[in-house]
Amino acid sequence: MLKVDWGDDSRTYIYTKFYPDWTWHEFHNNRLAYRSMIQSVYWRVDYIADFTGVSTIPYDFLGHSKLAFDMRLPNEGYVIVVGANPKIKRIAEFIMKVVPKAKMSVVFANTLEEARALVDIDRPSADV
Repeated sequence: MLKVDWGDDSRTYIYTKFYPDWTWHEFHNNRLAYRSMIQSVYWRVDYIADFTGVSTIPYDFLGHSKLAFDMRLPNEGYVIVVGANPKIKRIAEFIMKVVPKAKMSVVFANTLEEARALVDIDRPSADV
């Protein structure tokens, strides 16, 4: 299961909580809502993907991840991965090596508070 919503009232980031049973079908359905949300504003929108409590990623992670990064919008910002266990972190690092757009935008955070601090990096107050 996945839950996607604005992470704050200023709409500076979108927050998605990943649950252990999430699927790629859910991911792509949520991606449609995510794209619509980003297109509704003109400033940079970061994405916090909370993997806390998730032990693995479904099969064919490379193809699905490449598709998501190939379809990035101009105002998509950082993809901040929170709570990734070592296995998920290795998978994400592999994706960053083979998908150039991922390497430029993916960062890791240990906690949600750390991720929220990353959202504020290089964000002029006039952005929102």
